[in-house]
Amino acid sequence: MPLTTELDMSLLDKLRTRDLIDQRFSQLFETVPLLPRDDIEVRGNNLQLENSIKNLKELLAKKESDKKKLLDILNVKNRDAERLNDELISSTIENNILQERLALLQKEYDTLIERWLRKAQIEADTMNSKLT
Repeated sequence: MPLTTELDMSLLDKLRTRDLIDQRFSQLFETVPLLPRDDIEVRGNNLQLENSIKNLKELLAKKESDKKKLLDILNVKNRDAERLNDELISSTIENNILQERLALLQKEYDTLIERWLRKAQIEADTMNSKLT
């Protein structure tokens, strides 16, 4: 009889362990209802979601419109920057040409002044020699 009692005790322990494992396992996989049970609540949630979607679509359209406007402004500014850059380059080229011309005219002016001074000196020397 004691062997039977030991077997019964062992079997009871195994059954308790199994029940405990089964209970823990069932807690891991509790069923969650997919839809709320109250249809009014479902309709309210759907209406709220539809309103949210509508508002988000309007916001998206506004943001896309703003983006398009900003891109247009950016394109205009880029064209203006290119135009200004072209004007700056042409002004620099014109300035360089004028600087070269100024240097050439300055050199010509200096040679004319030298010739005039030499001529004036020769005339002064001639007058002085006639006086003496």
